[in-house]
Amino acid sequence: MKIKHLYLLFILSLFYSCSQEEHTSISVNDTYIDMYVTDKDGNDLLNPESKNDKNVDLNKLTLTYLINNKEIVYYKKDSDAPNGFMLLPPNADYNKYILRIFPNATYDKSISYLKWDISNVDTISIETNKTNSSTICVGVELNGKKVWGVGHQNEDKDRRLITIIK
Repeated sequence: MKIKHLYLLFILSLFYSCSQEEHTSISVNDTYIDMYVTDKDGNDLLNPESKNDKNVDLNKLTLTYLINNKEIVYYKKDSDAPNGFMLLPPNADYNKYILRIFPNATYDKSISYLKWDISNVDTISIETNKTNSSTICVGVELNGKKVWGVGHQNEDKDRRLITIIK
């Protein structure tokens, strides 16, 4: 008789555990920036098949974050973009190669440095809206000039796409 009680208790506990709602929290981090990198003539400097002398060498590229007045080099070895950026080929939405970067979003207004080589650095500042579960980029400045977001005449308001001329 005791075994029947154990089975009954076990079955009741299964029903109880199945009836409990699972509360999951979804976190949204939408802060990446897509970039065309061209020369003054509009040539794609990210195209790995191009023989242009000005082409970007991604092996020299470094993304650093300014956090508490210290520069921190971005590196997450298990990430799809371990150095904080990735190269995306042209597709239906983009007619050139895209450099997608994942800038600093620590603060409401955060600063990152995109170091192309020792002497060539661009400052990227993003403005974010933060809630308990999300961080959304709402503005981008490049070297102190607003290039995307509220109050800027964007070519494409739905995508954070900017062009850097090198």
